[in-house]
Amino acid sequence: MYYPVLRGKRFELLAVRDSAAVMAASGFVPIVEPVTAKLDDLKRALDALTENGCSSFVIVNSRHGKNRPTTPAVESLLQQYPNASTGSPAMALTASTSLADVLAFLTRHQGRRVALIHAGFTNGPALAQQVTNFQGDLTHVFEDKKTDSLYRQSFLSGTRVIVADGFTRTNNRDYPDVEQFSSLHLTYQNDGFDGFGDYLIQGDYFQDGGGGAYAVAIHLTCIDPNDQDRMHIRHFVSDDNETRADPGAKFDQAVAKLVAHVNSPASYVLSTAGLDSFLRCAAGPHYPGLGSLKRYSMNHHIETLANYP
Repeated sequence: MYYPVLRGKRFELLAVRDSAAVMAASGFVPIVEPVTAKLDDLKRALDALTENGCSSFVIVNSRHGKNRPTTPAVESLLQQYPNASTGSPAMALTASTSLADVLAFLTRHQGRRVALIHAGFTNGPALAQQVTNFQGDLTHVFEDKKTDSLYRQSFLSGTRVIVADGFTRTNNRDYPDVEQFSSLHLTYQNDGFDGFGDYLIQGDYFQDGGGGAYAVAIHLTCIDPNDQDRMHIRHFVSDDNETRADPGAKFDQAVAKLVAHVNSPASYVLSTAGLDSFLRCAAGPHYPGLGSLKRYSMNHHIETLANYP
């Protein structure tokens, strides 16, 4: 089972809404970490998930965003979804989280479906003893780079999910044509997990705001049957990359490379709704903005995994 992790910017929440039906049909469980105090977009995303019967988790103690919401504000919103698996509360456990903090969270949500996001917490054995008292449906989500196998062995009950970052971030103009993204969809069960996740084409990265790009890069994931069905990621980068001027022209260059590749016999890029969005823009021509490009790529990534195997 797939658990996509989204940081909760507007384009990511729109991707959740776009993909709600696909994720519900595939049994996917998105994990959303809100990053702004205004929760209107999050509520719309949760409403779309509810309408489609899609389970989800929402991290109540966001780690990202200068104006991130408070835990009481997020938990108040989630009270609107008391009888659904949509909007189940999750807590991020970091190096600064105390055992008392975690136990208070579990007490507040006794009897509910909840998740603990293990992201650097340092008192695993003590917590493992305490969570046996929790009366509810508990999911453990382990961030790969912030937990090791010894830590994970303390939590062998409940649903166990491993999340890894397959996206190697660099300057847009420096992305290679293709690189490996992940093999977790092939290995997670043999490694003793019930599910796997990733950070889609954003990576485990967050930045408030952002300016114009020197180059426009489009990222598309695909399953490569010639590499044991590993997931690869292809980057389509504009040729012009010396200034931030004219992003529309740069998009035209990047999307032309995308169209040429997906129409070639060597392409393993799946035909998806996300890909169709790019193709419609290419036929326009129409530059939808950097946020929409990421949204389309996220939609494509979710649908690619939904169609595997």
